[in-house]
Amino acid sequence: MPMTLELTDELTASLSEEATRHGMAVHEFATSLLTRPKIVAPSLGDGASLVAYLEAEGLLGTRTDIADTLSEARRLRAISNNRIGEL
Repeated sequence: MPMTLELTDELTASLSEEATRHGMAVHEFATSLLTRPKIVAPSLGDGASLVAYLEAEGLLGTRTDIADTLSEARRLRAISNNRIGEL
């Protein structure tokens, strides 16, 4: 059954960029996203497991807006620690 989706310009551009990055046509990439098995993330007990998971999901290297990853990790950890302290 054919279906038409109305996407924002930003989402359309993002989908197109990701499809190009994966060497696929936009409709093929969108179909692959929609037909991907829906699994719960495995337990990520160490850094190697996290990297393997992100790589398998095609997420590794997608945050090109973060120039200093170490500083960003420290910032996120500080936010997390503050929330834990609020509990």
